Amino acid sequence: MTANNFSLKSSAKVVWFKRGVAASVLVGFTWLIVSAISSNVEDENLEPALVKAPEMVKQRPETPGGMKIDHQDKQLFDLLESETSTNDVADSVLAKAKDLENKNAQLSAQAIEKKELAEKLAQAKQQEELAKAKAEQAAKAAAELERKTAALKAQAAKKAKTVEVKKEQLTVVKQQMAVTKKEIKKEVKELKSEVAKTQATGWAVQLGSFRKTADAERAVGVYNKKVGNILVGLNPYVKKADLGAKGTVYRVYFTGLKDKEHAKQICNQLKAQKQACLRAKL
Repeated sequence: MTANNFSLKSSAKVVWFKRGVAASVLVGFTWLIVSAISSNVEDENLEPALVKAPEMVKQRPETPGGMKIDHQDKQLFDLLESETSTNDVADSVLAKAKDLENKNAQLSAQAIEKKELAEKLAQAKQQEELAKAKAEQAAKAAAELERKTAALKAQAAKKAKTVEVKKEQLTVVKQQMAVTKKEIKKEVKELKSEVAKTQATGWAVQLGSFRKTADAERAVGVYNKKVGNILVGLNPYVKKADLGAKGTVYRVYFTGLKDKEHAKQICNQLKAQKQACLRAKL
């Protein structure tokens, strides 16, 4: 055996020896890691599994709370203990909400209606005060005309005593007095008509229709005698209506009604007395 062959064999043994030592170290290190992991897993405290309690954790109290108490116990237990499905409960809740919405809408409509009624009453009161003011003016004008007429009469009487008045002059004086009376009646009539027109707003009842103004005005007195107990507090009003080819008529209204229901009530009472009646809004 040569020196070279001996050297090669020695080198191979050294290599295999080193490989064996490295493998042993690696195996030992791996064993240490596995042992440490197994030990940690065994020593770790795991959370216990969830199990069903032998009794109910929460039970219905004798007096369960309502919607204003936390957690809404009453509603919760009603839902759990009933056989009603979730959809039925939701439908019930929606139905209640819809009901509440409808009630709110009705209350809102009633509030608006009350506001409109209050405005109409205020307007009617204002018109009534205006009509009273005009009536007072008419009364003052009539009193003034009456004073002037009395003055004329007194003056004529004084002249009759002091001066011999001719027959023709007396006739003229009488004619003047007659004209003055006519003017007074005409002015008073116009003022009354104006007052009636001022009051003729809102709801009214129509009792008749005539071809002539005189017939309509005469009918007012007839209605007051016939059904005056029902028309207490109402104001007569004669209104001209042009019907085109059918001609012109004069309708007799009684105004001063509060609203449509008031007009209906008055008409029912009149019909019970066999008096024709129509509701109208002027």
